[in-house]
Amino acid sequence: ASLGTGFLKTDPMLATPDIQFHIQPFSASAPADGPHKFSAFTASVLQMRPESTGHLELKSADWRDHPAIHPNYLATKLDQDTIVKGIQIARRIAQFEPLKSHITEEFTPGAKVSMDDYDAT
Repeated sequence: ASLGTGFLKTDPMLATPDIQFHIQPFSASAPADGPHKFSAFTASVLQMRPESTGHLELKSADWRDHPAIHPNYLATKLDQDTIVKGIQIARRIAQFEPLKSHITEEFTPGAKVSMDDYDAT
């Protein structure tokens, strides 16, 4: 569940927002491992209208066989750029009060990663 959400533009020239931003009151590296033991929050960025599309593939004619799922996430340059810009926006938001005073460190990508480092973001 998200405690906060917003619709934002990664480019001021866009007519409508292209990302949805969420704040969740927990942090986890992998869902199966459960939440981290330290106090944290997660900022999530979702692209509203991705260009990339995936597909399902039937493995057999047997309805009991699960299909192969090929999500094809971030397959286009636009999708990649949009998510990176969204993460950069989330990191900038965290630098402002009142949020800033509650953050002791950034877990991922981490303080060593520059805000402008596209590949690391």
